[in-house]
Amino acid sequence: MAESIDFTHARTIVELGAGTGAVTRAILARLPRNGRLFAVDNNPSFVGHLSHLFPDRRLVPICAQAETLAGTLSSLG
Repeated sequence: MAESIDFTHARTIVELGAGTGAVTRAILARLPRNGRLFAVDNNPSFVGHLSHLFPDRRLVPICAQAETLAGTLSSLG
């Protein structure tokens, strides 16, 4: 899934349904140092797992529903 992202231009990526972090790991491996990855899941256990698994300043784990995502992201700048 991460193969389809143009990492030469992407600086902000939103991953919906981050789950246990398989795709998160692939994105972080390719994301530039000045990039941000908003990893969204509606399961608080998965969000906590991502926080512990990837102590990376580029990662912003978010517990939210997809339908509220615009407001959530707006509040994060």
